[in-house]
Amino acid sequence: MVKVNLPETDSSSKKNKKRAHIISGCVACGACAPKCPSGSISIYKGLYAVINPEMCKGCGICAKSCAANVIRVDTATGG
Repeated sequence: MVKVNLPETDSSSKKNKKRAHIISGCVACGACAPKCPSGSISIYKGLYAVINPEMCKGCGICAKSCAANVIRVDTATGG
């Protein structure tokens, strides 16, 4: 019998990892940044929020705290 190792398909895979992203309309209120447990959100020059995709865990807490409702959590399709 031959054992075949298939690639992982869990949420830790870069291609299938859920990440938050911001659609247009951020008002830089800052409500999301302190709520992020991974510290992946910063407010850029007081103008808009920026999410570091390498740090984002995709938990969605930021999206729930966003007053402008402009944060979405989706499965990343990039590699």
